[in-house]
Amino acid sequence: MVENDQMNEHETKGQSNTGKKKGWLSWIITLTSIGVFGVMVYFVIRQWKDLISFPWRLDLISLFFVFFFHSLALGATFAAWHLMIRRLGGFTDWRLDLRYYYLSTLAKRLPTSIPYIGGRLAMYGQHGVPAAAILNAVFLENLLVGVGGVLVFILFLPFYSQVPAGITLPLFIAGTGLVIISLIRPQIYVEITNWLLKRMKRQTLENLPGRKDMLIWIGIYMLPWLFSGASMYFAPRAVSNMSGLGFFDALLVLTLATLVSLLYFVIPGGLALKEVTGSALLSTWMPVSVALTLMFIFRLIHTINEIVWARVVILLPIDKK
Repeated sequence: MVENDQMNEHETKGQSNTGKKKGWLSWIITLTSIGVFGVMVYFVIRQWKDLISFPWRLDLISLFFVFFFHSLALGATFAAWHLMIRRLGGFTDWRLDLRYYYLSTLAKRLPTSIPYIGGRLAMYGQHGVPAAAILNAVFLENLLVGVGGVLVFILFLPFYSQVPAGITLPLFIAGTGLVIISLIRPQIYVEITNWLLKRMKRQTLENLPGRKDMLIWIGIYMLPWLFSGASMYFAPRAVSNMSGLGFFDALLVLTLATLVSLLYFVIPGGLALKEVTGSALLSTWMPVSVALTLMFIFRLIHTINEIVWARVVILLPIDKK
């Protein structure tokens, strides 16, 4: 009888802890969503004149595909992250990983990378995942997603109608160089961060990625660029009567603009890098003011999609431990 009471008490505590954890995650998602929404409102106010003069024409089918392909891109980046954090940090709970990834991805929409990195450190840290594993995974995520983008850019180079001068050779050298380094010495990136952590007298990471890991991660990180390129292709068709932008040119604009936006990782306030670069590239097909508005709308749609997914994943059941 006493044993049954103790078991019931233990189960009640477990359910209570699970409920509390789900509660604070829901609060974090809500607060992050409010912060991101605030940033969106700020941009709406700044872009208001261009927005009201934009040649609007809503096409729901195209709009669906903007959401659909961005969702696939998010899914691909999550798959790579899950494999990475599993290998480096030993974290195997994919449901919790899904929650933490989509929440921290939403935090990327906030200025600077502090909410994004700090959020991951806090959420995974409560499960005993070393900070060194999170920092290395974040570093590799940003590095390898960039490598994936460069490889996609090079792979489809013959199909673009035009390429800005002076960027092909530097990107080719950087992309192939990083791939070669990743294959010859895949652990070098962790060794670099471990060296920095040692100098700061912090815990270093013992789990090192192998050649197979790097190949798989780079391969997966090529997929979101293709999906995002498809999302970019449907974006002008979803909200206007503009249809001159072909798929490969949409892929070019998306790839180059996103590669530039990766600088937000080191440049505070780099929130508009993607929009500015994308609008400059789109100016071949439309006026710059219209292109900038379109890029803003593209960000707005993707942000709404990420907020929806962040709310969805919090509803997924998790294993009670």
